[in-house]
Amino acid sequence: MIKSNPNNPSERGKNTQQPPNTGKEKRTWAINRFSLITAAVTFVLIIIGALVSSNGAGSPLPEWPLSLRQLLPGGHLFGVSLYEYLHKLVAGITALLVLALFLWILVGERRAWVKWVGALALVLVIVQAGLGLLQLRMHGRDVMAITLIHAFVAQVFLGVVVSLTVFTSPGWVRAGELRAGFQKAQTPIVYFITTAATAALLIQVLLGAAYSRNLVGVVPHLAGAIVTATLIVWGTILVVHLEHERDRAFPYLTVPARIGIWVLMFELAVGLLSYFFGAGYVGDSSEPNREIIASVIHTAFASALLVTEVTLQIRLYRMVPITEGRT
Repeated sequence: MIKSNPNNPSERGKNTQQPPNTGKEKRTWAINRFSLITAAVTFVLIIIGALVSSNGAGSPLPEWPLSLRQLLPGGHLFGVSLYEYLHKLVAGITALLVLALFLWILVGERRAWVKWVGALALVLVIVQAGLGLLQLRMHGRDVMAITLIHAFVAQVFLGVVVSLTVFTSPGWVRAGELRAGFQKAQTPIVYFITTAATAALLIQVLLGAAYSRNLVGVVPHLAGAIVTATLIVWGTILVVHLEHERDRAFPYLTVPARIGIWVLMFELAVGLLSYFFGAGYVGDSSEPNREIIASVIHTAFASALLVTEVTLQIRLYRMVPITEGRT
């Protein structure tokens, strides 16, 4: 692999990605691409899940894994039943992808800690399946509580799968080669703010799910949004400052940070639209209305924002050492 010289001004900001040229690199590259597919399907699953929950926490199709006593009911499904069927179908596909990804990591990945992360993803998808089955069996406020947990674990699961895409990416190795350019004294505040931003975002997801089901008022959700947005903007400023301080580009860090700011702006805008539209728990509806659409888009941007923050957090850990001399 051709290494870039971090002290060469001509290579500042240059993309030095090289195609895999060894057996180990090719295996890691293939695992990375498969984990990207798994993350993308997980993202779609969360969007469909938001569409289902916005139309009612209860399930119109209590059978599993069948729907209307059929594996492929075809044209017999409409409205909420169709959303629920798609949710089950994509959830099953996601579970199979995660199982295959874990087995692939187990065989093709040498780093033991990456295998543990893969195992965590498998455990979380099993937990999600269990929570989904509970939702089919419960009613009333009990199912509301399970739905909240289900929505929260879905975001955590997405974060874990995204972390696998970062750990197996070619940039992970190259970023480790640039760690010597950062000093210990500059690390704590960047880590604290970006970690707090990721944690606040997960809490905000939970508050948003509770608010959409009328379990909490708008004040906690709004306060959480302000705190989360402040931490994300602050963390981005600190990351960009690292780049300007060294007078060279660090796109490995700044790209997800800047994308996160754009996603945050869209998320806040859609959140305001959702509030003015009265988006929340709408109940059984044969067709998605503007309240449901705004709520689903809001959830999609929240998930996209989580992807950028998790990516930034892990890349920051890789590139900026916690202690001097750490490898």
